[in-house]
Amino acid sequence: MLVVENKVGRPTKCDEVDVRKKLVECATRLFLNLPYDKVSTRLVSQRAGVSSSLIRYYFGNKEGLFEVVIQELASPMYEQTQKVMENANYDSFVEMYSVLFNQLVKQPQLPKLLSQFMLLPASDSKRQIVEQIIIDRSNALHDVIFGKLTKANVLRDDMDPKLCRLSWVSLMMYPFMMPRALFETNKIEIGENFFATLLEHNIKLMSQGFIKKPQDPNSTGSTCQI
Repeated sequence: MLVVENKVGRPTKCDEVDVRKKLVECATRLFLNLPYDKVSTRLVSQRAGVSSSLIRYYFGNKEGLFEVVIQELASPMYEQTQKVMENANYDSFVEMYSVLFNQLVKQPQLPKLLSQFMLLPASDSKRQIVEQIIIDRSNALHDVIFGKLTKANVLRDDMDPKLCRLSWVSLMMYPFMMPRALFETNKIEIGENFFATLLEHNIKLMSQGFIKKPQDPNSTGSTCQI
């Protein structure tokens, strides 16, 4: 046992273990690998080696724990994007894409998890949680990024910034949402080498599609501070 409870819902602090962090880590692994309905508070607490009353104490209920898990999954990608996009230019755009893509290589289940809940009815509380986090963490930042890229003349003049953004999201997310059988049908072996090659391929597609390379005669080479 990681903790001993003196009162129901009130843990005794343990110097070696952050119980709340342990619960979030165990819940994250479970939510990424199992359907939401199959992840019970009892299962999470068993994996964490603590009493299930601690989930009520820290998060209120399973839904509260789920919200924290989604927030913590989204935060590193959001923070990385902010760091990389200090300058809106070709190099920073490519670096941002590479950083986020490699984050998904480490957590390939995340796109499927998000899409699973976004397909639920709009009234479903789980969809509302995911939708609000996307709005708070992603949409506003992407609006800034693609707005600044347009202003900095990094996007091609004949391309619609909104559609460029949609293409960017598709190239980022869809490879991780494809059924494994499609890879097998196309004789593609999934692994580090494949994703490294795919990353390079996607960057070439964007560079020859809607992003101006610095050496492009139509590019001003300008940057715009975010």
